This record gives sequence, C-alpha cells and structure tokens, in this order.
Amino acid sequence: MTRTGGQTGFRLTARQSVMAVVMLSTALGCAISAVRPAAAQDGNTASAIRIDIAAEPLDAAIRSLIQQTGLQIAYPASLSQNTHSSAVSGTYTPSEALSRMLAGTGLTYRFTGANTVTLEAAPGAADGALTLPPLQVEGQPGVPSQAVVGNLSPAYAGGQVATGGQLGLLGNRSIMDTPFSQTSYTGKTLQDQQVRNVTDVLSNEPSVRATWNDMSYTAAPYIRGFAVSPWDFSLNGLFGVVPGLAFSADSIERVEVLHGPSALLNGMPPLGSVGGAINLVPKRAEVEPITRLTATYASSSQYGAQIDVGRRFGENHEWGIRFNGTYRDGDSGTDHQSQELGDAVLGADYRGDHLRISLDVGYQNQDIQSPLRPTYLATGVAVPKAPSANGNYFQPWTYAHSRDWFGALRAEYDLSDDWTIYGAVGGRQDRSY
Repeated sequence: MTRTGGQTGFRLTARQSVMAVVMLSTALGCAISAVRPAAAQDGNTASAIRIDIAAEPLDAAIRSLIQQTGLQIAYPASLSQNTHSSAVSGTYTPSEALSRMLAGTGLTYRFTGANTVTLEAAPGAADGALTLPPLQVEGQPGVPSQAVVGNLSPAYAGGQVATGGQLGLLGNRSIMDTPFSQTSYTGKTLQDQQVRNVTDVLSNEPSVRATWNDMSYTAAPYIRGFAVSPWDFSLNGLFGVVPGLAFSADSIERVEVLHGPSALLNGMPPLGSVGGAINLVPKRAEVEPITRLTATYASSSQYGAQIDVGRRFGENHEWGIRFNGTYRDGDSGTDHQSQELGDAVLGADYRGDHLRISLDVGYQNQDIQSPLRPTYLATGVAVPKAPSANGNYFQPWTYAHSRDWFGALRAEYDLSDDWTIYGAVGGRQDRSY
C-alpha cells in the first residue's frame, strides 16, 4: 500500500454614445456555495471550494487534489498504473471533486475517517465493464445560469456554435429555453476560419447579406432584409462601445447573432437597426495560462502578427487578465490598395462568490488606401458585366482612416440563485475621416 497526505476616463460626445443599464434578470440558476477551507472539515460534508485539476496521470492528479483539499488518500500502487484522471475545474466539495476526477477510471472511493479516503476498484471494473463519466449540462460551476461574466454556454459537438448566448435583460440563456432565433459562433470558428474582422464571421449566416465589398473600410450587413449598422453592434450587451467602421475579431471570444427585433431585450440601438442584433463577447482569461504568438500573411503582400496572453491569479483563480494585440500592413488583393491595422485590447475580470466584475479597454487604428465602396445603379440602367476580382474603380489618392478608443465596465451581484442585479457603462471616442 502507498499512502499520501497533504495540507491544506475619456471625453465622450453625443455621437460617441455612453450608456448605462441597471436591471433585474431572472432565470433558473445553479446554487452557489460559500468558499471555505476544507482541511479542517469532514471531507465528505465540507463546503465547496475552487478546485482546478488537469486531465493527467492519476498519481499527479491525486497529489493536486491533496494540496487543494487537505484530504489524505490511500490506494494500492497497482490501481494508478496507466490510469489517467478526468479534469476538474470549478467549485466543488472534496467529495464531489474526487468523484469527478475518478470518472471513467473504473475506480471508486470510500471515506474511512473525517479526511481520510481509500481508493478501490469499482464493482464490475475487473470484468471489463465500462464506467462512463457523468454528463454535465449546467453552466460554469458556482455561477447562476443567467450570469454573463465568466459564464459561456457550452458548445455543440464540433465546437463551432454554442448552445446559448446573451439575451439582454434575461442574461445568458440556452437557445432551448427561449423563443428567439439566435446563433452564437465560438472562438473556435473564428480561429479555424482565420477571420480578420467581425463581418467575416457573418458570412456563415444564411440570414445575413453583405452589401459592401470585403476590401472596403466598413460593412453594413442586412439581417432578414433590414440593414444593421456596424455602430449598432454591442459589446457584452452594451451599445455605443464597439469601433463603428470595422472591428478586428482578435479580441473576441464569440459573435452572437439574434435574428429579428430585439428592443424588448436589449433596448433600442443608437441608429435604430431592427433587422437583428449582433453582440460581441470579449475574451477572458482561462484557468490554464495562454500565450500565443501568430504570424499572418494575406493577399499579395500583407504581413502581420497577433499576440494573445491570458493569466488567472488568486487562491481560487478569481482574478483574470487577457491581452490581445494585432498589427498587419501591406498591399491587399485589390489594385492600388493597401491596408494597415493595429489594435491593443485588455480584458480583466473578477469572479467572487456572488460578485463578478469585468473591464474591457482598447485602442484600434485602421488606415486603408483607395478603399472600395458599393456601386448603385439607377432604375432602368442595365447591370454591367462583373468587373475583375482585383479591379478598383476608386482613385489611388482616396483613403479611409479611423482611430478608436473604447471601454466598458460591467458588474453583477447575485441576490439569490434566480435573481441577479447588474450594471454596465461604457463609451467610445473615435476620429474617422
């Protein structure tokens, strides 16, 4: 037998809209347990604490669980050979964490004392019976389902779209619990398709029609036949924050498209778009550290680089910070045209027992030489032949320049499992010509 033990501020104008919303939202939620040290309590009945254990060899996972919970775990050395644990990340009691960690291993456990545990083979495991891990269908542990900060809906198989999204005053909801038509594209979709900006993501939507050329300086998509201005895109449900002409997607975790009117849920957007609502969910730091550096090449000679760094801090990973920076410059595939874009976006968040706060601040600068714009024909004028794909009818000396500073602050507090009060404020200062 082996036995292991452990211990436990910028200027805003009317055009640069500022918006504050404080509302109550209701939804079926998950219970939140207070976080207390588990070492001094009975491990079978102790309060829930934040636990993070990766999917790894069982011996290493047991050591991590001991360090985080104070349990003493005994088991035959033969049980851990060639055995890997399941990942555990969230707020659990030591007993719940141990159950999840052993899911699928063919092992079970029993408490022999207040904080002592013995591992043993589950009945039937020796006969080759397959033990399936439990199916988890709720949102993030310890966070009510209506919460927005730190509460992304799970993705469907394949990871391209999510099972839910934000619905304004209703908070974060499953698409199966709402009568609205919504599609939420995940960060995996954005990464797999190597999208440059938000409008690239919308090309996946059958209900969205583009009217501007991809090589232009902005876009005005149509949803169900009605124009949706890029100034009416929202950031975590807050209008008037997103850079209006074109927004780089490198700092975005999800793009949520709601089809049809949404003023009852989100309020009336600044320019009154009624065809639908496009909400952008910014990236947040994850439990596992993230450090990514990506080099890019596009069109005829457009080079760039993008950096993505994320870390969480604190005893229970309650503090998080995520930075995304992008720069690309060079000639595009359109004659006489060059494009330059640089941005820096910082996202920070705090996730407590009942209080959650997020802050996003960013800067984006975009310069396009000889940008394309839509061409409209008068009634009765014959439609000309389609021009060459790289043709440019704009003069080489024309240009479009935009510079944006933006920021948003959001706070949520859980009054109970089913009631959350929240407030959000943000703004943007832009200079475009």
